[in-house]
Amino acid sequence: MIEYMYSKEGWNLNRPQLILSVTGGAQKFTIPHRMKKAFKRGLIKAASSTGAWIITGGTNTGVMRLVGEAVADEFHTCNLIVIGIATWGKIAFRNQMIVSL
Repeated sequence: MIEYMYSKEGWNLNRPQLILSVTGGAQKFTIPHRMKKAFKRGLIKAASSTGAWIITGGTNTGVMRLVGEAVADEFHTCNLIVIGIATWGKIAFRNQMIVSL
């Protein structure tokens, strides 16, 4: 998979200078607006200034949702690589993804 990400036949991505892994609970939570804004701004600044990839748990809940919001807010101004790796049990329509060989 890693070689595919870098190959011209695959995703043709450059190797990251840094990987930011953002993990945490997948439960709904609330934080003060000011803290939320600071987290989002800091994450985007850290990733864009270092050429980092952002890796999350790939779901739309908890801190991973906050990462998604941060990236969506800056989608047109930053060239970021964000990869969500969700557990199989959390993937919608997963039964339709199974391919027989």
